[in-house]
Amino acid sequence: MTVNKLHDEGNKLLKANHPGKNAIEAHMEAVHADWKEYLNLLICEENHLKNMDDYHKVNGFTNSRDKQNLHKS
Repeated sequence: MTVNKLHDEGNKLLKANHPGKNAIEAHMEAVHADWKEYLNLLICEENHLKNMDDYHKVNGFTNSRDKQNLHKS
């Protein structure tokens, strides 16, 4: 199930006055928080990869021999 589907299902249960309202709301908030954290990690990874690419462009590591020599140092 996708995050949106889980959210929709939770809302349907809440609108139907499900007796587990507190637990449903807590789980919906937890899923939202986990999803937000996951998206933030993806943004960090994307920035890290861009920074690595920029670093290698600036420092002239353009071929595999340069990279291998870097690891030997």
